[in-house]
Amino acid sequence: MTESKPAQPNPPEPASTQSWWDHASTPPDKTPLHLILDGQLRWDSAVSAEVARHFQQRPAHPYTRRWSSKQLLLKTKSALGVTQLQTGATQYGTYAPVALTWDAIQWNEDPFSNLNWQWFHHQLMSVHHLLAAAHFETPNALPAAKQILRSWAAANYQPTFPSPLAWDDHVTAFRLRTLLCSFEWIRSAEPLDAPFLDHLLRMIASHCRVLATEEFFNRHTNHGFDQATILYWAASAFPELSEAAGWLQLSQDRLREEIDFMFTPEGIHVENSPGYHVWLLMALEEYLLMTGDQPPPELEARINAGWDYAACLLQPDGRLPIVGDTASRDFATLRSVRPLPGAQNFIYSATRGKSGTRPSSPDGIFPQSGYAILRDAWHPTDRFSETLYLFFKCSFFSDYHRHDDDLHFALIALGEEWFIDSGLYGYEERHPLRRYMRSNEAHNTVIPEGSVAIRTIARHPSPGSGIVEHGVQPECQRCLAR
Repeated sequence: MTESKPAQPNPPEPASTQSWWDHASTPPDKTPLHLILDGQLRWDSAVSAEVARHFQQRPAHPYTRRWSSKQLLLKTKSALGVTQLQTGATQYGTYAPVALTWDAIQWNEDPFSNLNWQWFHHQLMSVHHLLAAAHFETPNALPAAKQILRSWAAANYQPTFPSPLAWDDHVTAFRLRTLLCSFEWIRSAEPLDAPFLDHLLRMIASHCRVLATEEFFNRHTNHGFDQATILYWAASAFPELSEAAGWLQLSQDRLREEIDFMFTPEGIHVENSPGYHVWLLMALEEYLLMTGDQPPPELEARINAGWDYAACLLQPDGRLPIVGDTASRDFATLRSVRPLPGAQNFIYSATRGKSGTRPSSPDGIFPQSGYAILRDAWHPTDRFSETLYLFFKCSFFSDYHRHDDDLHFALIALGEEWFIDSGLYGYEERHPLRRYMRSNEAHNTVIPEGSVAIRTIARHPSPGSGIVEHGVQPECQRCLAR
């Protein structure tokens, strides 16, 4: 754990407004930072003040306001922001708090030797906490958020990066989301900080420019979907930027392709993990809210099917089976924003029959997607925990979040787990336990002696991997896979 002094209660303002990008150059790998610099956005102080006044006076972007009110301005996040201000301890997710001094941070911190902690760190989750605290009128929260934004930019708009997560494809998209929310807060704060808004707007533009670059786009993954969605959000929120119209069209084109790829015709997400299915289903609904568009009937049907599958997926305890890269979590409060029959079925399953609509069948078999979930019955609420539940998987549409788990099953009976999955464990691929958790040996399946599983097959269905036959027989449901 990094040892440091508590954060200063009132971070000082910078002595000058020198650009953060004066020394930027093309970094290694695929991040096209040579595209960041844009002379059209290098305003002098007079133009900077004029632009700042324009953004201060215009209405808030509707989706930025909605997302902030539902996701950002939570009392749990506000409490983390208050703790951060009072003690200097910053906490991300389920990791232990870490003492960080923001005026001395190097942005190479890795207190847990864990890329996932850095993933939170570089998307600037600490700024989210401080913005939530600012909403509840916590003193010094907004100046502290500005200090972190300055610090990150000073360290990461450089020829070399302090962390491999600094300009990671997924982190860059989520950091842009942080910048969009930050801009919304800072533009309305008094007194108007025109130089900082100038810098922040150029930071937003540079992130859009990077996300728009073809070699940076992570096609046919949940990363690519988030990249395209947040690029669309930024382009629609800042039509004043000279490239915004092009970014808007590009993001829409990419999203059509991503949506078509990431769900099977049965509405199931292809990345091998129930947790990612629910996450991307919710993300797709958020994108539709962002655009305000009514989806075409075929997409509406696929979303409905996705909720039907999610209703089947939930175990009797309201949790998803920890298959693939799924973490254990109670989904009883999760809700769709769309009035779909499948969403009502999900509510029934999530609330243990207390509300919603009971699915027409206790079983769900999805041969095109390679999943089968079987129950003995949808029991009454007072006996819901007695459900006999069997989950079975045999499919390979993507190598993302893939475990060696074809023909794997999980079984729950009499309120207890009898056969379980290894689950996510963590994203640190170097860790021996992570390697074991992804292997055949950690799953309830059969392995020919001496064989080695293949995880990197081309992103098409694996020949011979899937459900090949199923049907109802007296007193049983039959499912054959290979």
